[in-house]
Amino acid sequence: MKKMSTCIMIALIIFSTSFSAFAGEVNAKNLSKPIGIPSKSEHHAEGLHNEETMRGKGSIIDSTNLELSLLGNRNLAIEAWTRCIEKTSIVGFKKISLQRWDGDKWVNVLKPWDDLEENIQKHDLFYKTKVEGGYYYKVSLYHYAQQGTGVFANKQKTFNETKYMWVD
Repeated sequence: MKKMSTCIMIALIIFSTSFSAFAGEVNAKNLSKPIGIPSKSEHHAEGLHNEETMRGKGSIIDSTNLELSLLGNRNLAIEAWTRCIEKTSIVGFKKISLQRWDGDKWVNVLKPWDDLEENIQKHDLFYKTKVEGGYYYKVSLYHYAQQGTGVFANKQKTFNETKYMWVD
């Protein structure tokens, strides 16, 4: 009887260990901590380089802003602006990228894209999209401005990304 109890106990331990390992593998991508800075808010993640003044010799960009918001029902909104010191030939955003954490690295949810306007001082971006729940999300982009055209054009870009946030 003792032998049978011991065998049953060993079988239970092996089964529970195997099940725990399997359950851990299934949820590992969602439970690992992403690289980056988490947002303190459940529904909003601000850019890490917002409102930085870029003024200096040869500067075109004055200030920038980037935000990621959860609107509900797994809808995310990307909001950004690039403000220049004066009206410029081209202003906007390059390599806009909505990304999610897959457990090992950040991967693009959408193909990165540019959003540029001509002959203005400030360009605003508002983009809404539905995403899959169970992941961390963030946005990265370059704020971009160009004065003039051709070989002698004065170009400036600065990187910005949001903190990351969880979407159920």
